[in-house]
Amino acid sequence: MSWTSRWQIAKPGSGNPVQDVLDIQMEVEYWIADIIENNRQQIRRESEATSLPEALALTLSGIKARLPGVASALLESGLEETPIERWSLEETRRFAGHLLPAMKPTLIIANKMDLYSAEDNLKMLNDYFSESLVAACSAEAELALRRAERSGLLHYVPGQEKFSILDEGRLSPEQRRALDYVEQRVLSKWMRTGIQQALNTTVFKLLRMNMVYPVSDEGKYTDNHGNVLPDAYMMPDGSTPLDLAGDIHTSLAENYILAIDAKTGMRLPKDYTLRHRDVIKIMTQTRSKTR
Repeated sequence: MSWTSRWQIAKPGSGNPVQDVLDIQMEVEYWIADIIENNRQQIRRESEATSLPEALALTLSGIKARLPGVASALLESGLEETPIERWSLEETRRFAGHLLPAMKPTLIIANKMDLYSAEDNLKMLNDYFSESLVAACSAEAELALRRAERSGLLHYVPGQEKFSILDEGRLSPEQRRALDYVEQRVLSKWMRTGIQQALNTTVFKLLRMNMVYPVSDEGKYTDNHGNVLPDAYMMPDGSTPLDLAGDIHTSLAENYILAIDAKTGMRLPKDYTLRHRDVIKIMTQTRSKTR
């Protein structure tokens, strides 16, 4: 069922942000439910050989569903003991509604925070989605600052609370007005544009990724060319040094011996769980070719 007919273009800030989010969530839940409905027989056959959670996880693996999330959604929807062939359409949609947060953790972006109606809309979102993450942002302000920074008009680091103009004389009247607007309606009111903070929240809190730095010289934190911390790898929560080696290059994983924590000098076991901002040296040994 498509909800497109319900959507109407409205002036920025004049719509109902809560309904917008609910409509999108419902569309995704219906999408998940449709996949299940279209594969009922396959899920039934697979569940007879394995289990219902495993069969559903296999069918939904293409959209990144995982067994723990599927099992939890079955329990929360009260369907863990109900054979798939007995599910009603409403029960399938209820299961999809419980699976979605586990499968696709979501950050709600409250954009256009420079508008005068923004505060009321943000309060509506925070009140209704009190258990969810809501980020106040102004993408237009961030874009304007980044473009001006690339043009050499100002100095701006994404995520910072202020910018500094490098040469007032190079600014046109329109650029000056635009920067004044960003300063008054975004930075002075919300401290930041919110874009970098939203990205950081998504990566490090929702997706639980860890930023890990591989190095060749554990004493100087450098690579083979003397560059300090030249690379950073985003590793999923629960990753090990062996996983890091495989992400860098398959040969490193194939010839892996051990890893060293550059901060402490300690040797790390293969099953060590990488932490955010770890600095790791991978030790390898080239295996001789067999004739």
